[in-house]
Amino acid sequence: MHKILALLSLLLALTSGGVAGCHSHRGASSSASTKATTMNSAMIEIPALKPWLDRRALTQAQVREILKPRADQEDAARSYQKLKPAAWMHNPTVDAAHYYFQAEKLVMIYLSDKSVMGLLVPADLEAALGPCPQDHQLRSRAGKTANQYAYPEVGIVYAVEADKVKFVELFPPCSLKEYLANIYETVGPWLR
Repeated sequence: MHKILALLSLLLALTSGGVAGCHSHRGASSSASTKATTMNSAMIEIPALKPWLDRRALTQAQVREILKPRADQEDAARSYQKLKPAAWMHNPTVDAAHYYFQAEKLVMIYLSDKSVMGLLVPADLEAALGPCPQDHQLRSRAGKTANQYAYPEVGIVYAVEADKVKFVELFPPCSLKEYLANIYETVGPWLR
């Protein structure tokens, strides 16, 4: 039954022209749409991110059981951009990701480890997620020339500089408006 629903969703995505709220590395027009808004996040095929995509529904207790963090690998009073306050957990010997929680609920998985970023190619991410309007390309804190590409409807945002993925954010799907209001922090001018 799940396979039938997934196929029907995929057919709907293909016939409807896709999803708004994303970007294109090639500068798609704002009227262009993508696969990402018409498919659910379970349909996204990005093998290098699969372990973390599958963890987005876990609770803080479940992630703690997986990571088994030491006291210095957990902090109840951190923040991640506009997610303030947020509990943080990271055990690099077990997992490359940084996990952020609010009220025991997982709100952000942040990946920037070179071992994971080296597996990601911007063109492959765009192929999996679809091109998005240029006006959904955001400035990124990853570098002066870095851009951040938002696919919040499927809970994926990534930053690219010099055709290299610098970081990935994975979170429960939301609208672009919600992502901008609740997570994304505007980047100020670069001084160097």
